[in-house]
Amino acid sequence: MKIVCTAGLPSTIVDALQRAGRALRTSMEPALFVLFYEAWALDIKEMDYTGDVQDPDRPRHDLQLSSKRPDRAPLSAVRLIQLKTCIRQYFADYLNDKSPEG
Repeated sequence: MKIVCTAGLPSTIVDALQRAGRALRTSMEPALFVLFYEAWALDIKEMDYTGDVQDPDRPRHDLQLSSKRPDRAPLSAVRLIQLKTCIRQYFADYLNDKSPEG
């Protein structure tokens, strides 16, 4: 089995999908993608996010040189780790994939 691990929240969901896809690129063996994240990410509220509401990857606040990691956390990654429904559906919605396979 191939295992791909990522430490910390990805900057976008596309980044997470690309990293996860590395596990299956060279074979059809079983694979596992593991995303390690900090516990504080579970406490972030979606209503804390400001900025462009059309940007699913926006940070919580306008970034400064001194911005902390929780302020840099993209909304899409926070939604992913707090997800209570189908992860496949979340990825399809993020990518605007309306196909039956999505």
